[in-house]
Amino acid sequence: MPEMRVSHLIILAVLFAIVVFPLLVFGGIIGGFWFITKENMDKGVAAAKGYTTARDPAQAMDKFREAIHTRDYKSASYYCTKNYADMLRKSHDNAADLGNTIDKIRDWGTSKGLMTDKLRVTLYALDPFPKNFKSGPAPKQEGENKAYGNYVWEVGHTLENPIVKNLEDMKLLDPRMFRNVLCVQAFAGKIQLVKAGEDWKIDVTTTPLWETEVSYFNDRCKTYQTGMHGMWKDLNNERYDTKGAFERDIMATLIAAK
Repeated sequence: MPEMRVSHLIILAVLFAIVVFPLLVFGGIIGGFWFITKENMDKGVAAAKGYTTARDPAQAMDKFREAIHTRDYKSASYYCTKNYADMLRKSHDNAADLGNTIDKIRDWGTSKGLMTDKLRVTLYALDPFPKNFKSGPAPKQEGENKAYGNYVWEVGHTLENPIVKNLEDMKLLDPRMFRNVLCVQAFAGKIQLVKAGEDWKIDVTTTPLWETEVSYFNDRCKTYQTGMHGMWKDLNNERYDTKGAFERDIMATLIAAK
């Protein structure tokens, strides 16, 4: 009925006025002038989750790390300069879905004592942005608009006792999907931060080659997610007696997704 539709619109307007608008203000997204856009609404949602404007370099690095650890790549993008921020936003849905599924399968396998070195290495490589890093020393500011910091990375997974005959199936994987595509080496060393207006952002330089590889990942990610999610749903119905059987099923799923 027309009356009901009008009342719904009024309710939505009120909710915006008393909930979303204050969040946008709190997040530092709008000031004296404001207007409704999808980007501002997304930033309001991020602010509600605690991802507010970074007013100093340490906040930018800490908030970015928190967002990556929760696989919220869209919120992480607000703490980065434009080209890399665009990359994170475009990849958010694919990277978050696949990353969360990897976490579930790895955690399940670990809890059951079924994980092997090869599986740890393979799933770590498929992860678009591994979470094995933490905040380093406080960033050092140089002048008013630049600062430098770094994250501390734990050692990634490696094959402790590689036996060539047991690694043949790894050669059947698509190497372009197994390279931590959203981080690669960009966060491994010294990280520059820049001030944009009142905000501090991590300055990550992208390249055409990197952007191509991220597009490749996004084009093919759903196939991997479909296969891995299907395996995740079936895990509690399967009875794996050996690590070998668990490893074979996962590797077969990843090879089939190629």
